[in-house]
Amino acid sequence: MLTLVISTPAPAPPDNVRENRRAWQSWAAELKRQGTVVDWYLRAGRGAVVVFEVADNDALHALLTQWLRFIPAQLDIYPLVSPEAHARGLGE
Repeated sequence: MLTLVISTPAPAPPDNVRENRRAWQSWAAELKRQGTVVDWYLRAGRGAVVVFEVADNDALHALLTQWLRFIPAQLDIYPLVSPEAHARGLGE
């Protein structure tokens, strides 16, 4: 299950969340190394964008719960279809 997640963190002074940001980045980098995260980017200003590859909704929910323990945020979630899956759906 390929999913794009875009975060918009709750407002907070940068100094108050610096260590949590570093911890979140280490978490995301480790998940990328494991293959659970396809890629991730920081947004200009605040927030992040992550593409997850997970088995099911329960796995995604667990990851999003972990994310919110680092940085409280609004998360916008978009299910994705890979180009390969799209081509298969078109009978190619």
